[in-house]
Order: sequence, then C-alpha cells, then structure tokens
Amino acid sequence: MTTKYEQLSYTLSRIPGELLIGAIIGISSGFLLRFFPRPDAHLVHFTRVLILLSVGSAFHFGAREIGCVIAGPTAVLIMTLVAAINWQIDNRRGTRTEENGLRLFWELIASPLLFLLFGSLLDFTSIFSSTKLLDAFLFLLLSLLVRLATGLACTFCCSTGQRRTPSERLFISLAILPKGSLQLIIAPAIVCFHMRGTGRESVESGGILLSLETILLALLFCSPIGEMLLRLLGPLLLRRRLIPNACVVPLGEPYKKGGLMVAHSDPWDNRLRLELGPIDPADRQIHKHTAYPLEGTNKLDNESKP
Repeated sequence: MTTKYEQLSYTLSRIPGELLIGAIIGISSGFLLRFFPRPDAHLVHFTRVLILLSVGSAFHFGAREIGCVIAGPTAVLIMTLVAAINWQIDNRRGTRTEENGLRLFWELIASPLLFLLFGSLLDFTSIFSSTKLLDAFLFLLLSLLVRLATGLACTFCCSTGQRRTPSERLFISLAILPKGSLQLIIAPAIVCFHMRGTGRESVESGGILLSLETILLALLFCSPIGEMLLRLLGPLLLRRRLIPNACVVPLGEPYKKGGLMVAHSDPWDNRLRLELGPIDPADRQIHKHTAYPLEGTNKLDNESKP
C-alpha cells in the first residue's frame, strides 16, 4: 500500500514526462496541419476549424482515457500554436475566419454545455440549505477584496512604459477580478484536494461543502456583476486618445515636405497607415524639422560612382 508522499512523488515525476510527450505530439501535428489542407483548397477555413475541433477533442479525451491528463491539453495547445504561425501568412484573411468559427462554437455549444454539466453534478437544495452559506459569502467577499487590493497595488506601484491615468489603473484592477468559471473553480478545487488528503471526514465534508457554495455564489454573482461594472465604468473611466496627424521624415534621403504623411488616425485601430507622396528629385530643400542635417544627395549613390 502506497503512502501519500509516494503518490505525490509519483505524480510530480510523471508531470515532465507528460509535458514532453504532449509537446512532441503537438509539434508533429501542428507541422502536418501546415500543409493539410492546402491554402488554395475549397472551404479551407471551414476544414481547418473542423480539424482543430476533432483532433483536439481526440487528443484531450484520448489522453484522459489512458490516464495522461496533462499530455492531452498540452498537445492541443502546441498543435494550435504551431499551425497558426503558418496559417497567418499563407492566405489573405489570416486566421480571422478560424478565430470567429471557434468563438461561435464556444458561445453557442461549448459554453452552455459546460454550465449544464456543472449544474447537473450539484444538488442545489442541500447546498443552499446548509449553515455554511454565510461563511461562503464572507469567504467570497474577502477573496474579492484581496484580489482587488492586489490588483490596485500592481497597477499603481509597478512601473510600465506607458503613462496611465488613475482612472485607467482602477479599471484594470476591476477587470482582473475573477469572472470566468475556470478561475472560480481552481482555488476551491485545490482546497478540496487538500481536505481529502487530511483523512478527517468531518473536516473534509465541511471544507468541500464550503468550496461548492463558494463556487455557486461566485458563478451567480461575480460574472454578471463584473460584466455590468465593466460596461458601466468603461465609458466613465476610460478616455480615447486621438493621435494627431504627424509628418514622418525619412533620414538619409532627399525629402520634400508633405511627401510622407499619416493618412489615417482611428482610436479603435492600432495600425499606422502612411500615405507616400511623390518626391521631386530636383528639390534639394532640407526639411526644417529633421533631427539630423541631411545631405542633398544620397551618400550611397555618390560612393558607388567611379
């Protein structure tokens, strides 16, 4: 009969092996998906979405069936990353079609199914009728306050390259509060695992019950309240920063004022669009706003002449 420490050592020793196996399978599958299907094939984006869903599900559930719970998700993640690197450059649309397809699959099928399965495994009547409901509410409130304080400390104390206003830092602190089901389940699941390892039935049942109540309260209140806070406080705390039109000077070449201008400035678009105008080679006038004195002729052209 193995002890608790032997089981823990066995689990820790097999984690690197599963990560390595998942990485090898993911890299191999990702390189195969780079060439199949071909970029010029009919319905190539639809085929890629189906392949990602089918192969990813096969890797995940197949690995769980043989007891390798880490190798499956690792293989799916690395396979998608390796394949997407080539998909972004082999066609004009990039990976936008695949991203929209996976988003629709999650919103219409996977997300409702996840909450249906989660609700079917819990007995809401027995959990909410217990005396631990108030303790779960206080525990959840304390956790949210600690998370908010940590976010405020990180956003206000950490120095970044960008200058942010206090209102923007406050919005970032509110945005990192846990609102998804995965973030809400991780911490209570660790508590349940610890309670099972203690061997005390009374403590175990009470701890698991408190964890389940915390999860239910978080799912019922954190997600909608967090979404409403972000939608209401976003227009109040955030301000658009318009980039004024600026002149770009090509150093080392003859330059005519107005030859290179920013043609588009949109706060919702992070791309810099430049409009190239004609440059008159006979015009030797140097732009007065250049940082360095420019020569009227190209130095490379003069050196190449005999």
